[in-house]
Amino acid sequence: MGIDRLIRAPLPVILPLLLGALALAALTPVPGDRIALITRLGRPVQVVDQGLALHWPLVDRVLLIDRRAITTLQEDIAAIGADGQGLRIDAYATWHVADPARFATSLGDPERAQATLRSALAARVQGAGGGDAPALARGAADGALRAGLAADLNRYGVAVDAVHLSRVVPADGPALDAALSAMAVRADGDAAVIAEQGRRDAALIRAEAQARAGQIYAASFGKDPQFYDFYRAMLSYDAAFAQKGSHTTMVIAPDSAYLHHFGATP
Repeated sequence: MGIDRLIRAPLPVILPLLLGALALAALTPVPGDRIALITRLGRPVQVVDQGLALHWPLVDRVLLIDRRAITTLQEDIAAIGADGQGLRIDAYATWHVADPARFATSLGDPERAQATLRSALAARVQGAGGGDAPALARGAADGALRAGLAADLNRYGVAVDAVHLSRVVPADGPALDAALSAMAVRADGDAAVIAEQGRRDAALIRAEAQARAGQIYAASFGKDPQFYDFYRAMLSYDAAFAQKGSHTTMVIAPDSAYLHHFGATP
């Protein structure tokens, strides 16, 4: 239908078309991964979690806000560890929008939100001071960082799920050399402690084995003295004659008791 025909059309024909267009303009679908915030003259009036957001055309504005978890990464943060050494840290925070109205009015678009999150994350990491580089890398300060960042971002309607330091390394220069030297000293000390513990454990195991062997020998002697005497003689023969490369010569009388297990007779 052309514009001229639409203008000349009777009211019963125009009215349904106008109402249909008005209805379409007043309804905004809300995807499952978004939250709809309806603002009227810049002020939040309603939050719609799913379905269709009903609003006044030309008067209201519908903002679709991501309801999913979002990750913010801040790299190469300069910080000072608890021992005074310089550190370079990469960190990331996982967060989501908890209050759509507060988030929209304070941060607005996603780019501004990411910039604010990165700045707040860097500030918290710089003030962490929860230990040296290895301790921070193991997550020693992650819990405190998450709690601190959550308190900083609550006013923006943001809830912080987790904070993690993905890279913690000493800064370049003399501080790095000092840190590496300290780590080497600690490693040598740990190795010495482990080696000493191994020696003590080995000595204990040998002592227990010898005691157990003595018990077994004693029990065997009590059950069969003749076999025990034969076994001891075999061990003695092995030590005396079976050593590879030995040129020892033994002169023993034929009637020696040492040879009686071979059946030698005087």
